[in-house]
Amino acid sequence: MEIASPSGRTPVHSGGVVRRCVSGDAFAIASGVPVTSLERTVLDCARSLGFREGLAVADSALRVWSLRQEGLLAYVGSMNSGYRGSAQARMSADARSANGGESIARAAMYELGFATPDLQIGIPDPLSPGQVYYVDYRWALPGGGEAFGELDGGEKYSDEIMTQGHDTTWVMRRERRRESRLTVRHAGIMRFPLEEVADAEFFNGLLELFGVPRDHEPLIEIPAPPSRRARRGLRLGLEGALR
Repeated sequence: MEIASPSGRTPVHSGGVVRRCVSGDAFAIASGVPVTSLERTVLDCARSLGFREGLAVADSALRVWSLRQEGLLAYVGSMNSGYRGSAQARMSADARSANGGESIARAAMYELGFATPDLQIGIPDPLSPGQVYYVDYRWALPGGGEAFGELDGGEKYSDEIMTQGHDTTWVMRRERRRESRLTVRHAGIMRFPLEEVADAEFFNGLLELFGVPRDHEPLIEIPAPPSRRARRGLRLGLEGALR
């Protein structure tokens, strides 16, 4: 448990409770208890959690609590430049992420160096005027055209609200029909569950396969495919034997 205090310079640990100094910040009331402001809470989560989970919290604050992105970035920017972890919190949050899984996948894309996609873009159904299909991620490709990305969660096949009371066969037929309408735009559609997002080597290869552009250097080391690792290990072994 952490308790914010308006005084004191260093964190104090006692009996599983950490007291931290939070001076000059406004506070809020939740269930009758004084708590740190929403901006401060988001910042602290972004600093203490991993990058992916921290972005999910920030996205949720914008989506659920109507926190403004400009306000959050201005608050983070007002922190001392040496404030530990504040740079991590500067990654732009986006209220359009529909859930935490989509936020985590977007953070993984950023860590791998890929361009930030457009989120929840509406694509008109060419056969049904007024019908719009929303895709989780969209990229404009350098050579023209576009690529779509879909976080493929299992709940769409089992959650009664999402299935609208229908069985799995009906849901799969609906998904296939939706996908066929989207491919009319000659766009590649990649589907991936969170397990594949967690596999940096696989996820990097998937995004490359669909031509998703990079616009910055990767923030993490991307593992080489097994075949390349094996060849590299063999080469290093031979070099060692020849010394």
